[in-house]
Amino acid sequence: MNFTTKRIADGISLSVMPSDKFKAGVIALSLTVPLTRKGSAYNHILSGLLRRGTRKYPDMSSLNRRLDELYGSYVEIKSNHVGNNLSLSFVCEILDNKYIPDGTDTLGGVIDIVADMLLHPLFSDESFDSAIFDQEIRVILDALNAEINNTRAYAIKRCAELMFESYEDYPTVAETKQIVADATLEDLRAHYRELISQAPLEVFYIGATDTDTVSSALLKSFGVAHFGKEQRICKASPISRESFAESSEKMPVSQGKLAMCFSTHTSLSADSDDYYVALMLNELFGGSASSKLFLNVREKMSLCYYCSSSFSTYSGIMTVSSGIEVKNFEAVRAAVIDQLEQIKKGNISESELYAAKRSIENAYRQLYDSPFDLQSFYSGRMLFGITDTLEDCREKLMAVSLEQIVSLANKVTLDALFFVEGTACGATDEEDDDE
Repeated sequence: MNFTTKRIADGISLSVMPSDKFKAGVIALSLTVPLTRKGSAYNHILSGLLRRGTRKYPDMSSLNRRLDELYGSYVEIKSNHVGNNLSLSFVCEILDNKYIPDGTDTLGGVIDIVADMLLHPLFSDESFDSAIFDQEIRVILDALNAEINNTRAYAIKRCAELMFESYEDYPTVAETKQIVADATLEDLRAHYRELISQAPLEVFYIGATDTDTVSSALLKSFGVAHFGKEQRICKASPISRESFAESSEKMPVSQGKLAMCFSTHTSLSADSDDYYVALMLNELFGGSASSKLFLNVREKMSLCYYCSSSFSTYSGIMTVSSGIEVKNFEAVRAAVIDQLEQIKKGNISESELYAAKRSIENAYRQLYDSPFDLQSFYSGRMLFGITDTLEDCREKLMAVSLEQIVSLANKVTLDALFFVEGTACGATDEEDDDE
């Protein structure tokens, strides 16, 4: 699949990937700016309040009724970190117009709703009920406080915070909670106005409607808006620490949660294909059921309930996550490091490399089955000027050699570790099930 991109107005660009494969199309509209702690926290509030009502649809009920009239169309507002950038996105699923017998313009209707949400939100009016703002603050703080209940995700997040300790703009959970708690409605309005004026609107559409029709619908709803004219994007860059950092926290759970962050010193880049080598390294290390961590640390050594690794596209961090008995902490730590050492020494069989390539190839092929996955894959890379298709990526992955993997593995360093030390014997964790 290929896509085309063009600027349709000052501050508005449109990328279209034509596809008749899906009856439901996906359109994503995003505003992206450099990441800051305050911006991240305020986007949390903003994404909640934008759902509360608009000039045309003054409450959530009327907004949802209109979406139901548009054949059950769906709008999700997301605030995401994309490397050192922050995106506020409206991701919409719509039944394509060509499949609707009564002539309802679902695409134009949904674009009009998003335009009203983004350009005419209720909270921008001085008569807005501040009690709604206060309620949203409580909802966000409750959600942030509840994150500790998922101890696996909590350990990973705390380990990431150690990795980014020297990065002033990286938003920690504690700092986010403080900024949200101190936020005022007027400060939020100022953040909203700044976001609209500084960030261009980037639109990505996958579906059966032609480019001219999508462009016309966007211009009809957004043509008078004044978005930022130039995209300010911070390039993706690998994250590492100058020295190793380790921390732990006791919790009344039965299962210890170990998170280890390794720097691969490479990330997504338009200038190098080392990123694809890092993906293959992660797949061999702990990214699949045929990986060294799964087959050895979990299966053969029986040291943990689960043990896997994941690779961050934009930061180049390879994170190992494991659920263990507290008494096995040192053994698991040593075993994980040893499995990486085996890769560094080139102790990788042909069958292991074959299984890793087949696994990651299958994962890439599955992206074709979801317009949401395709949109996420392509729009994220477009921010950094990378236009590789899925097929290009698959070919580069399949071309990765054992020698390249070993060479990159020898640059990998363990930079941070966080351990949730379970103290409640006999208790049951929600994540105790095997992977």
